[in-house]
Amino acid sequence: MDNLAEKLPEQSPAAVDLKIVATQSSVGETLRKAREARGLSRAQIAQRLNITERYIAHIDGDSFESLPATTFVRGYLRNYALAVGLSVDDVLAAYQYHLDANAEPPKLRKRERLKAATSDPIMRLLGLMSVLLFVLSSVFFWRGEQSTLALPVTENIAVVEVDTVEGKTHVEAVDLNSTLVTPIVDDVLLVSFIDSSWLEVRNGKDEILFNGVKQAGDEIRLTSHSYFDVAIGNAAAVKLSYNSAPVDLSNVTQSGNSANIQLGLRQP
Repeated sequence: MDNLAEKLPEQSPAAVDLKIVATQSSVGETLRKAREARGLSRAQIAQRLNITERYIAHIDGDSFESLPATTFVRGYLRNYALAVGLSVDDVLAAYQYHLDANAEPPKLRKRERLKAATSDPIMRLLGLMSVLLFVLSSVFFWRGEQSTLALPVTENIAVVEVDTVEGKTHVEAVDLNSTLVTPIVDDVLLVSFIDSSWLEVRNGKDEILFNGVKQAGDEIRLTSHSYFDVAIGNAAAVKLSYNSAPVDLSNVTQSGNSANIQLGLRQP
């Protein structure tokens, strides 16, 4: 499983020119031709990639909307290309062309980004604190006109509601005399493997922090200033810990035992 291209049939891969994939041949068609040229069935490829045969059928038919998140699809395509002897870079470039060609209109993407920004708990907290600062500054100025006495220390304490990662809300007291910008501390993701599984972890800048296959007993510790985007090929074989807290994968595990989850709320 560590080398998907190992022990493949000796015949040459399909005569497919990946330079024209973007304009003449689809990603799925290119992979299918290479697979058939090597005499490999969908079931054999599915076993090598540790996913279901149905996923291979979706890839062959370019039905990417029927697959899990884009991060998963990139991992599937990377391993599929290795298994049939094609260039990983060319296959992923062709997939990116497919994504760009089917991307949402710019106005819609902008609206979605605005919606995500306004719903972010940190942004909401900063907005609330800005309003509180404005109100308190106005009160301070008005009272300064009335008296030379300083405001009581208690008036620099604001009560705010904060949304947590679990979706719960709790009340916190914020000292407005303290520094408003909290130093950013690295978030820590700990991944433990109880059996063999493929794993890919990206940060908020879409940079790959890890991609590969680990065996039972292995452990990975990753850090990031932004959120983690985690894709797992065999969710039952992996345990996650985010900032020392265990992560429940049961609600994000797909029918093929794969899982995709984002951890953390800070933007890159």
